[in-house]
Amino acid sequence: MQGKEGRTMERFAKLGITSIGLALLLALAARHISLSAEGVAPTDFGLLHASSPDRAGYTLSSEGVWEATFASGAKHTSPSASEEWQPYPIYGGEMTSIAMGSVITEGTLHIETVYVGTRDAGVFKSSDGGQSWEPARTGLTFYPIRTLVTDPQNPHVLYAGTDYDGIWKSTDGGDTWFESGSGLDRGLIVFDIEIDPQDTDTLYAGLAGGVALAIGNIYNSEDGGATWTIKDAGLPRSSETSSYTNGILTLALDPDDPARLYAGTVFDGAFVTTDGGEAWTPISEGLPYLSYPDWFREVSSLAIDPHHGNRVAAIAGGKYHVWDDINGWEKVSDDTLSSESHLYFHPADPAILYCPNRLHGFSKSADGGVNWEHFRAGIFDVAFHTLFPDTLYGVHRGDFNEIGGVYKSDDQGETWSEAYPGVMAQAVQSVVVDPQDSDRMYAGTGNGHFFRTQDGGITWERGLYESYKPLYNFGAVKDLAVDPLDSHKIYLVGSSGLFTSTNYGAVLEKIEALTSPNCMAVSIKNSSTQVYVGGGLDHGVYRSVDGGSTWDQITETLPVFGSSTCPVLSIAVDPDNPDTVWVGMQYGGGIARSTDGGDHWQVMGLTETNFIEAIAINPANSAEILAGGGFWEGSIYKSTDGGGTWEKISGIAFVQDLVYDPRDPRWVYAATEGYGVLRSFDGGENWHDYSSGIFYPLLYSLAITEEDPPLLVVGSYGSGLYWSHLSAPTYVFLPLVVR
Repeated sequence: MQGKEGRTMERFAKLGITSIGLALLLALAARHISLSAEGVAPTDFGLLHASSPDRAGYTLSSEGVWEATFASGAKHTSPSASEEWQPYPIYGGEMTSIAMGSVITEGTLHIETVYVGTRDAGVFKSSDGGQSWEPARTGLTFYPIRTLVTDPQNPHVLYAGTDYDGIWKSTDGGDTWFESGSGLDRGLIVFDIEIDPQDTDTLYAGLAGGVALAIGNIYNSEDGGATWTIKDAGLPRSSETSSYTNGILTLALDPDDPARLYAGTVFDGAFVTTDGGEAWTPISEGLPYLSYPDWFREVSSLAIDPHHGNRVAAIAGGKYHVWDDINGWEKVSDDTLSSESHLYFHPADPAILYCPNRLHGFSKSADGGVNWEHFRAGIFDVAFHTLFPDTLYGVHRGDFNEIGGVYKSDDQGETWSEAYPGVMAQAVQSVVVDPQDSDRMYAGTGNGHFFRTQDGGITWERGLYESYKPLYNFGAVKDLAVDPLDSHKIYLVGSSGLFTSTNYGAVLEKIEALTSPNCMAVSIKNSSTQVYVGGGLDHGVYRSVDGGSTWDQITETLPVFGSSTCPVLSIAVDPDNPDTVWVGMQYGGGIARSTDGGDHWQVMGLTETNFIEAIAINPANSAEILAGGGFWEGSIYKSTDGGGTWEKISGIAFVQDLVYDPRDPRWVYAATEGYGVLRSFDGGENWHDYSSGIFYPLLYSLAITEEDPPLLVVGSYGSGLYWSHLSAPTYVFLPLVVR
């Protein structure tokens, strides 16, 4: 993992907390914000801790929206309607789950309702067979949606199993959601939910978590998810004294005998119950061991075969197996699928099986599972209506080459087309606006995609890395800049290097001389563009005084960590003096200043702060500087004397970017890690929430357009790119009294 998200993980790793998914890390990082007398700021955000089912600091309104409460007990006050954040139409992102809803038939036509779950943007719904999508997430927090299922008797009832946030339920087709009930362990991932088709108030859930998903449990609800109880008798413990079983990856319920349920585990093979989970019996004979000497048997997916007496089938050790009550498990195919997979039977044709999986994408067998063909890389789960099983909807997580999204096939998965307009779930990490033309904007994502618009955000397209067509090999796009003298020229800092474009970002080329870049700043000096690029450990600062044609590397006099130059995480150039450059460092390097264009550096304090992620200089008074940093607790630091002294404004959460409003620099905006956008009306002394309309509040980058009135643009690392009209600063003039 690269860039700022990687540093989020690093902070927790240094404190002995393992990586259990970014959403849970944010939950653990949710820090109570202290308030100054005049200011308000949000307390622990909506996701909160798995141990806080009452959502302390958050209440659900009558409209089904989570509302923050402050330490003072006062409700969060939302911006006016004109300041509500609106999304830009950058589609796709990391899809995690999919489910079918109702279907409408008109002659030979059929139009399905489809639901898709995302990593950080909640649930989206299509009522027209994937032609368009809308958010269906009111009431949801923003934990990843691991699994989605619909009630087989009522397609308007849905259940969403999450990573570390239990199970959520909707009874109105996804319009609103509420927590399904009590009794579930909120520190685990809900991998599977099975619904009894004869009594849909009866549900089973398989959970796993911990290191290597080694712990878990099976839960049962008899009241439509209102309450849950553990059903673990006979399942092996993760350890002798543990209250957890082995991690549960998959469940399969016999529709004709719903008291018969099968479970697949991470280490201990498969199990069966014939009494609704009261007692479990191992059925692992014949399953392959995945390590020497006979350490574990992983069963990643189970399915009931309706064409062979409802026998159970499995993907175990990446191979297709079927169960026989006399002979145990039989391996049907030598073809390797994947240990991360799903398995489905065509309801009308016994020869056809579908197996979307991590290794190959969408795989299909046309001979009962003996031989498998692979048709579409990246598709890792599918959904189809039992009446029309040849029409498939598949979800793609996305990678450094392809954008994740929803895909549709009308021929049993042999060909696929994009079907996700309206799904906005991109992990935007960087954004910049052309200072010469606000219609031109650029955004980069944490999974390597670079988007550009030339019409003010109405349409977007991807920029291409010329040397790797058709690949998009930027790595995480950590920073972006537009040349202030030539708008054709774009600079892109990716985890795989520095890239430049001379055609508005249509095609980019890599600058091979630069390695390990983190951040960047551009300015004008002597009618030329100078570019500063902050590097990783022992890379210092790269400098170009000719618009990127030539570069030199500066490491001398920069602070060191051990014997290596500290990583540079942020850079800012004084708007009044291009020779004055500020850098924010990692590993206690603090904040350093150069007054000779980077030749020499002086540490200006904040060495007690492990991360300085953001620096902003007041455009009307360059002696005023704001810096965002911290380690466990995020803070903003303010200097009014050019860095001579610093005031610490505690409890503001981790700040990843800062921008001054050029119309009135008393107005400042901060992009934070987990608390959305904060706004200050007094130069950073007090902060107010300014996030209404942003779903996922992990924000890394801000930009302000030059138009009047300007737009504030912010990237969410999970729910896309947003804009908001900035209201004009207002003033109250007191009457002059002459005595």
